[in-house]
Amino acid sequence: MYDVAISLAECKKGILLIDELENAIHAIALQFFVNWLTRIAKDFEIQIFATTHSLECIDTVLGSEVGQNGGLCLYNLASKDGRGTAKRIDGSSLKSAREKFGLDLRLG
Repeated sequence: MYDVAISLAECKKGILLIDELENAIHAIALQFFVNWLTRIAKDFEIQIFATTHSLECIDTVLGSEVGQNGGLCLYNLASKDGRGTAKRIDGSSLKSAREKFGLDLRLG
């Protein structure tokens, strides 16, 4: 978390890339961390791109302030016929897919 805090301070009005957002964060602290991270990013005008394989992390982000206020989207990256594709899914569609249908958003 210390590294993330330092990185946030260094990239004001920029972009922060975080690989495996939940890495080394206890499940109990994850909700606090996600809310803290989104508040600081909003204050510093930082756009965050984060990766995860954790469904628990996805559910935490969907339930966070950013998940509730429409500042969230998912990009599904895939390869088909030797070509890369990217599919953008907005936050409200993500929330609906997860809550109403129980879809595992980690799958392509």
